[in-house]
Amino acid sequence: MCELCTGRPGERCSGNDPFAGYQGALHCLMEKGDVAFVKHTTLDELFFGQVPPDRFRLLCPNGETAQPDQYRTCNWGRVPPNVVVTTSDTLPRVRVQYQEFLKLAVQTFGKPPMGQLPWFYQSHSDSGGYNLSPTPDWSRGFNQSWAAGQPTPSWSDSLTTDRPLIVNMTELSKFYLFASGSRYGNATNLLLQDLTTELVPLNGYEQTFTGYLGRHVEHFTKLRRCPVPPAVLCVVSEKEMEKCHRMRTAFKSQMLKPDLNCALNSLLDESTNFVVICSANGASYEAKQLNLVKA
Repeated sequence: MCELCTGRPGERCSGNDPFAGYQGALHCLMEKGDVAFVKHTTLDELFFGQVPPDRFRLLCPNGETAQPDQYRTCNWGRVPPNVVVTTSDTLPRVRVQYQEFLKLAVQTFGKPPMGQLPWFYQSHSDSGGYNLSPTPDWSRGFNQSWAAGQPTPSWSDSLTTDRPLIVNMTELSKFYLFASGSRYGNATNLLLQDLTTELVPLNGYEQTFTGYLGRHVEHFTKLRRCPVPPAVLCVVSEKEMEKCHRMRTAFKSQMLKPDLNCALNSLLDESTNFVVICSANGASYEAKQLNLVKA
């Protein structure tokens, strides 16, 4: 995709790339691509609930195609919902404080009242098998009348290609965690997914990658495996050893393969023999150690 669809200079293939994410993949499909991996809600999010008929088809694992609304039987698998993360160094009691803070934030600023919800809050409450929990108490009763006594019209009765307009100036100034829309230049999924209905706290083992992702962890493990055995870099000084360790850490942080191990030989005159003994596949020498002379 990065070859087919190029973003702005300095943002290419980054999170800021206009072709990044599920909607970016769909944009690339419409401009130059043939296939895009997206969620079952991406089409409706991009077209605000008015997907052009017969413009897109789902490509099923068996090679057949299906209508976009048949994603339950034609899909390439389910993925867990997004999570809010913190560093593993955070103490358990502090994590609980974070959870309580987010719970209060959701209760206070979760999402707009029902009459102002974008179409997808009402038509896609099923998130594909995940987070199928009842509507939390704090969000019930949002479908009330306006202050003037007029009932809020159903969003499904007035579908449009634009984001819903907030006509109440008080509501216009309000902030919502689970809403992006026109006030942010029609950008979607800012900070949190717009389709989010609530945040469910994770406890204990669920807070680890393995506990949360379960069998999905194996997919990531496979991506990081490399058939090439670890490489050994022989160095001849403490400074080089220090730099080698830093290089090893930097390579590992970017998952570069093969893994790099550092070996120090302080016996300069026997450096060549040391390379043979330690079976290193890389060595650092100085000219005097190799007894090089001008031709």
